[in-house]
Amino acid sequence: MKKSIILIILFTTITMFGQTADQPSGKAYRRSSVHNANLVRTVYGNWGVIGQPGGGGPRGAWIYDTNGYIGDVSPMIGAEIEYWDSVGDSMKTAHSVVICPISRPSTGKEESSTGQKWSFEPVAGYFNEENEKVAMSTDKTSWPPYWPDKLDESDPGWAGEWNGLFGKGVFNADQESYYVMNDNNDEEFNYSANNEFGLAF
Repeated sequence: MKKSIILIILFTTITMFGQTADQPSGKAYRRSSVHNANLVRTVYGNWGVIGQPGGGGPRGAWIYDTNGYIGDVSPMIGAEIEYWDSVGDSMKTAHSVVICPISRPSTGKEESSTGQKWSFEPVAGYFNEENEKVAMSTDKTSWPPYWPDKLDESDPGWAGEWNGLFGKGVFNADQESYYVMNDNNDEEFNYSANNEFGLAF
């Protein structure tokens, strides 16, 4: 049981820090799948959440799909940044927390007045865009034509090979999934005061 859960969490954590400035990200690239190995079953989304979408499959179930044990699990990253405020001529501190978009009751919205999400979103190119699933080791139809993060000279993009935790085509678990997400669309603190400074996280 621990093996399956650890792999899901590990991939969620590993994949969120990629260099993805050249690739678009956003809600349009959201995909979900179900991990169902080693008696553990759970739905998960490539925007960083385990146990959602709620209607997409079991939620952290053990042995039977109806034995759900979790509502959702998702990472949250926080930063405290000191910066020089040229308007006030002093040092200031900004706090920012980036979360995953989750369907649950909340007191505040993590989005702009125009609907721009201030959260992690999946990056294009890491799944088969003609498929509604996250790239999974056990389903070649979910893999992209090539892996954007593997554009090395010897085998550009690893076409037709699994982009595994332990290397090209290495399967070390019953199931693995791979996705990349970023917070490039999070402009919550990209503001300016008198157009003299701005913050970008």
